[in-house]
Amino acid sequence: MNEKNNIKKLKENENEYINKNEKEKERIKILILDIKKNKLFKKKKVNLNILNYKIGVLNNKKNDFLSSYPLLTYSLKRIFYAIITLYIAIAVLYALLNIVASDSIYIGDIDLNKNNIIYGSEQYYNLIENRKKLLGVDGSLLSQIIIYLRNITPFIPKEILTDAHYESDGSITGTMVTKLFYLGITFTDSGGFAKGTFVQTILSNNMPVSFQLGAIATVISFFIGIPIGIYAAINKENVKDNFITWFCLIMFALPALVIVRLFFQFSIYYLGAGSLWTDSTLYTKIFPVLLLVLLGTPAIIFETRRYIVNEMSADYTKFALSKGMTNRYVFFVHIFRIAGIAIIRSIPAALIANLFGASLLVEQSWSVLGMANTTVSAISQTDLFLILGIVLVSASISLLLSLISDLLMALLDPRVKLMEKKKG
Repeated sequence: MNEKNNIKKLKENENEYINKNEKEKERIKILILDIKKNKLFKKKKVNLNILNYKIGVLNNKKNDFLSSYPLLTYSLKRIFYAIITLYIAIAVLYALLNIVASDSIYIGDIDLNKNNIIYGSEQYYNLIENRKKLLGVDGSLLSQIIIYLRNITPFIPKEILTDAHYESDGSITGTMVTKLFYLGITFTDSGGFAKGTFVQTILSNNMPVSFQLGAIATVISFFIGIPIGIYAAINKENVKDNFITWFCLIMFALPALVIVRLFFQFSIYYLGAGSLWTDSTLYTKIFPVLLLVLLGTPAIIFETRRYIVNEMSADYTKFALSKGMTNRYVFFVHIFRIAGIAIIRSIPAALIANLFGASLLVEQSWSVLGMANTTVSAISQTDLFLILGIVLVSASISLLLSLISDLLMALLDPRVKLMEKKKG
């Protein structure tokens, strides 16, 4: 009996010993894993500290670069935000045009009779469906907007169908070409081009005409307006100044359409000018420029006078005169120098006004194949891609001129700081 008890105790002790060994082994394994984890954690922590240090060095270099080249940094930021704003505006405009545009506009450049396609037939709807697929406007509104934004983004290759041929079953065949920038095609004869012409082709041909008219008129307006504005400011509140001021106010009050029509009729019936830009001589082409000058100069005169008068009444001007400096010296060295900065800064705004404002009426009167007639024709016929292309290009030019205006202000006036220096 005692032997059995002893054997039983031995077995129990053996089992207990084995269990203790197993537990000890498990504990040792856990300790080893903990040590490895701690080593790994410390290693990761060291790597993280190194990464944070490198990021800090890069941030310091970035801040040094920003402070060293403020104009470049400001320009890049403005361009970045301008692109985002432009894309949002184009997306909203696309959505609005998509509401008012019908599916039939997508085959506006196709002669249905020539292709023996009956309106409302199965072939007709197959043609619309195939055309929408080719243009990327067959999906949801969001997918259409994404495809269009991708098309107008430069340096992204796009496969575009050219020399399209329309089969009797509604299918479309042609040659696929790769383009890096694509604004779509026109579905109407807007801009003096045939249906199916690339939008960028129309804009590249018609926009330079408008730009030349606007640029020449803007330069002449400033050459005339600045001296007259200075003359009015120097003779402030006398008869000469009152006459110039009243002339400007009358020009502001009269509707531009009335001025354009009167000038157009007067140039034809009394000065012998032609009525068509394309069939006219150089003599006739002078009058649209003169009309733009007449419409733009009063604003320049008024603004120049205002800037000069403000500087003439400034404290530093009175102080300079009290020190015995001559009126001529004070005017050219102090007054005109400060006022000239604001005048030069207004040049891009005046150019924008001539390009996308008064030129619309002037170009229509003389039938100039510029942006005015193209814009009016595209809107009246709901030419979707042409409208979007015009808005994209005109908005891009406006944003670029606005940026140039700010940079001119910073370069000419040292008091203007485009970028704030960060402390520390």
